[in-house]
Amino acid sequence: MLTRTPKLICTLAAAATLLVGLPGTAAASIGPYTFPFYRPHTMTQDYGPTSVTAEPAGHGYAHWHNGIDWSMSIGTDIAASNGGTIGNLKEDLYDGQGPDPNGQGNYVFVSHGSSRWSLYYHLTHGGVLYATGTAVSAGQHIADSGNTGNSSGPHLHYSLMTTSTCQTNSCDTDPRLWTTSPGRVPFEATYYSESNGGTEHVIQGTTIQHWVKFKNTGGRSWSTSNDSLGHGRIILYSTTSTGVSTSVSAFQAADWESSTIVTQADQSSVGPDAIGTFTFGLKGNPSPGSYTNYFNLRAYALAWFDYGTIGDYYIPIVVDPNCQTGC
Repeated sequence: MLTRTPKLICTLAAAATLLVGLPGTAAASIGPYTFPFYRPHTMTQDYGPTSVTAEPAGHGYAHWHNGIDWSMSIGTDIAASNGGTIGNLKEDLYDGQGPDPNGQGNYVFVSHGSSRWSLYYHLTHGGVLYATGTAVSAGQHIADSGNTGNSSGPHLHYSLMTTSTCQTNSCDTDPRLWTTSPGRVPFEATYYSESNGGTEHVIQGTTIQHWVKFKNTGGRSWSTSNDSLGHGRIILYSTTSTGVSTSVSAFQAADWESSTIVTQADQSSVGPDAIGTFTFGLKGNPSPGSYTNYFNLRAYALAWFDYGTIGDYYIPIVVDPNCQTGC
């Protein structure tokens, strides 16, 4: 099987200091948090003391930056860094409109309990997807990024606080100290190995077994069951050649959950850096000939995995009427 060169999706900026979304060098995590997006992006301003004076605007002196900024285009999906409840929000400003009194622009706060809040600033107009009081899952798409408030360009400012209203360094913390596998996005995977890396030959009307292994390179554990909100179960899907949309498979076997849902992981839980195995049948339903079936992983009701980093996973299949060749 061919695996193509993984793609690293990021937004470049002249002030970039660190590319995140991959394992970082921060201290050991103190909670099950991940960074709040699904693809790596370029950090443009770090947490802590800074000489940058554009935020907050008009002060003209070095200040304490209580979060981390990442450059990203308007409308980029923002993920909840952990499960919680939507708190205060603002979404009435338009992109490029500002400043506002506190500089955040449009924003949403998520309460995680135990006096922990995550804050997401500079969102696009109407960019908060849920109302105050809505429960959200870890890794759930909760907002869309923008360019509102005191913002020099489209980006996300992400903070972690011990109160929802504090704007000083007395109650904020370095976001990287809270994250599992520091610097990782919630759901990511890379291709590891499979039972047959070449072409599978299937006798027409019969079923063969195939397995593929993926390494969990994201920050959240994979599970075969959803969380309390019905989100997060990791599934292997049959997809189109782009790896984005589901596609009915001609090779559905009896052990598939449906014509598009192939299987879940053999293990009940696959933590960060662990290997998950997906075992499934391939049935020779079509007429004799050569075919290609494409696959991708999905965190159910949360987000697709990056098809490029998985390796554009597909299986070449030959359906043989009586297995004269290659069997």
